[in-house]
Amino acid sequence: MCHGGPRHPPRRPGRPRGPSDPRRWRPRHPADRPGRKSRPCHRDAAAAAGPQSTDSSTQNTDSSTQGKDGKKAEAKRGATKQLQAVEVHGFVSSLENSTAVKRNANSIVEAVSAEQIGKLPGVSIADTLGRLPGLAVQEVSGRPQVLTIHGLGPDFSTALVNGGQQVSTSNNRDVQFDQYPSSWFNTVVVHLSPQANLIG
Repeated sequence: MCHGGPRHPPRRPGRPRGPSDPRRWRPRHPADRPGRKSRPCHRDAAAAAGPQSTDSSTQNTDSSTQGKDGKKAEAKRGATKQLQAVEVHGFVSSLENSTAVKRNANSIVEAVSAEQIGKLPGVSIADTLGRLPGLAVQEVSGRPQVLTIHGLGPDFSTALVNGGQQVSTSNNRDVQFDQYPSSWFNTVVVHLSPQANLIG
């Protein structure tokens, strides 16, 4: 035998290689082996059951979180404080009305609006009217009581409240204006010149 030849004997021709040789080829999966029964794989079932349990726990967590958020929102709504009502009273229209009365009158008049009456310091309407031009107030017992128009005495004037003539409690025709609080009136109109449709 030559020493330079191959160490292993050459393969015989005609011997099959690969899966056709039953002695060399072995199946990898146990189910493919002859004579053995395949066992059910429980790992796949456990792995498949795992995500389902995780999803259910996630859903429970989400529902509990939503419930807590809803309770917090309801608590915040219940904790909101109700503000007190704020009333805004405009006085621009009252000033415009008094100006319109003076402009549209057929005689000489003086008009005072509720806003102007509130700004004038006076307890009764006699205090307020005594500050108008052409009017003078006479005090009785230290308080303004009767009015004088252009120097004429109180017997030559009369007073109407909402269209009704006011009577006097004294023996003459003068009207005691100190009995009327200034807060009772929205507008006061004083006719400084005579007019045919007025009483007095």
